[in-house]
Amino acid sequence: MSQARAYRLIWETKERRYKSRARADANVALAREAAADAFGYEPPSGKIWRSQHSKDISREARCFLWMTTQDAYMVGEKWLRPTISVEKQDRAMCALCGCLETMAHILCECESPGQGEVWALVKELWRKRNDSWTQPSLGLVLASGAAAFRSANSCLKVGDARLYRILIIESAHLIWKLQCERVIKNEGAQHDPRSIRNRWLALINRRLNLDCLMMDRQKFGGRATPAGCVTATWVGVLRDEENLPPCWVRTGGVLVGMERDRVAQGVG
Repeated sequence: MSQARAYRLIWETKERRYKSRARADANVALAREAAADAFGYEPPSGKIWRSQHSKDISREARCFLWMTTQDAYMVGEKWLRPTISVEKQDRAMCALCGCLETMAHILCECESPGQGEVWALVKELWRKRNDSWTQPSLGLVLASGAAAFRSANSCLKVGDARLYRILIIESAHLIWKLQCERVIKNEGAQHDPRSIRNRWLALINRRLNLDCLMMDRQKFGGRATPAGCVTATWVGVLRDEENLPPCWVRTGGVLVGMERDRVAQGVG
């Protein structure tokens, strides 16, 4: 009996006993339907789950995606449990919209500053690269890791797909953090839309420069990101791209082609 065989037998035993959660199954079905509408194909359930482990997105965003698919966050009706104190049960309702909170409402429907501003920014940057755009829904956020785009001659556009999942998943995670800050930390105080823009730009620029840093094969070995992958992902959305050196992926310090709000920085 080898360690590998023992490990495999343990997992096979656990898999036989495993029962999927009804809410998770419903969310995966929602993701498959959204993918069919947005990308023209319906990925199998296994691909939806595997796509959530993509190293293209941060560990925190991967955790957020998995928790959302499992419907495991304290949202909406979960705040109405008898064990929750009365003063916290108010969190079950959206204070601005007056409806029961759901993850779909938080990510795609709420009128509080947050989701509307973030998705407008995503659309603005994405359309510098690709004319197709489907307004995000909960299902589309969950399916974005399995996104697929094709050229006119039906070739897969790998760079477009990678950029799309980075933008959608990281942005959805930011919206969730903004909502948690508003409801819990700020006790209902609204975010300034200008600060939301600057936070989103800082997030995407950090992700861009992390890609450049991750190309270092001496430091990261086999985990290093190929230069061609980085170029294919970000070409077309960079600031002053026509003036960048040919080896911009190795020089670092590049930014996406959108400006921060100078008023929010106290400049004007």
